[in-house]
Amino acid sequence: CSVVQAETNHCDSLASNPECALKKEVAYDVNGNTVVTYQNYSATGVTMLATCKSFDPSSFGSADVNSCLSLGKVKTDGGCTIPYSCATTAFSGGEWLCSLPPSGANSCGDVFDYTICGQVDFSWNIPDDPCEKVTIDGAIIRDYCPGHSDSTTPDSGAMSHDSGSSAVRFYMTLNNTDVCNGWAGGSVVVHLVPDIPDEVCHDWWKVVRTYTCNTGTSTEPDISRANQVAESVTDQGASTWSYEDLGSVKTLKLETKSDSTCIKACKLVVEDKRSSATSHMTSRSYRHDPTSRLFIYRTCANDVCPVESGETIVTDCSCLDEFGLAYGMMETLRQAAADQVCSTK
Repeated sequence: CSVVQAETNHCDSLASNPECALKKEVAYDVNGNTVVTYQNYSATGVTMLATCKSFDPSSFGSADVNSCLSLGKVKTDGGCTIPYSCATTAFSGGEWLCSLPPSGANSCGDVFDYTICGQVDFSWNIPDDPCEKVTIDGAIIRDYCPGHSDSTTPDSGAMSHDSGSSAVRFYMTLNNTDVCNGWAGGSVVVHLVPDIPDEVCHDWWKVVRTYTCNTGTSTEPDISRANQVAESVTDQGASTWSYEDLGSVKTLKLETKSDSTCIKACKLVVEDKRSSATSHMTSRSYRHDPTSRLFIYRTCANDVCPVESGETIVTDCSCLDEFGLAYGMMETLRQAAADQVCSTK
């Protein structure tokens, strides 16, 4: 029965932080569909799309109807508002049937005391020795108290009254005669007419922004897992290699080609100082002797091995049997290191 538009911005602190920059901005419509996406790394506005929100009175629960009552957006079929809340609701014939809770109680039954206009449906169910009285603006509608009986004498029934547009005091008290032989319960139902549109059309949006921020601290990579994998690679034969990773032994099957169809490669060696593993850490941090021999494998072009300055050919162009070992180690390192992150962002 009402639409409230509000804006909540959780991005102010990031947007005003000079160390942060907008990386991604996605806008959603009222149905959750993505309508605009910005990924140009600069702050931009959002072009909102006009969408409509439908309202179906039959889908409203008691909380929704009571919200409408509190806002004065719903009236009885007599045209007046009521300052009460519904205990339960049902939708029938284009109206909400609002069951009002008892406003009080006597010694053994419910009491209803409301000022309303329009149609009111009321009922009672008394298990024994009934005593019921209903008045509207003081006029007696029902008065039934036959007195105590040694036998069980239950009574139940239902009636309706329509006061039109006139607000009247409806009063119903239910009880037992003499001894309480079971609670005397009842119900009072008023007819409410929804005063809401079928739909509301407006610009609806939700914006999700992603920022990257420089925290001023660097994260040193943990290469212990990669070292363990590299040191455990073992040739099992038949183009199968095994390695240890995360406490378990894994295998890798390599596809090999015959000499007649293989891609020829050559093996070279160059002295490696191992002094620039990352921008924040060198291999000197974990090697006793940083000088080592670095073996390089290159694909040959027209049976010629491409050699660069400082490199020496160990094995010239051929279908190297050991090329599988190099490939196997590189593949296992790639798989084991797939989740390593080195970043200051």
